[in-house]
Amino acid sequence: MVAGAQSDNPWASESLAGAAAAIRARRVTPSELVRACLERIEIYNPKVECLYHRDA
Repeated sequence: MVAGAQSDNPWASESLAGAAAAIRARRVTPSELVRACLERIEIYNPKVECLYHRDA
């Protein structure tokens, strides 16, 4: 974890298989999961300087 970075999102540390199971069980919607991923990118991108393009 990046020092000082925090996420209140419970999906931030979920595995892909776990996220897929949660979608199938309707515990989370695909849109909510995408928002969680984008939030995580916003948190970590300044430190890791990864490149991405977002059409939103």
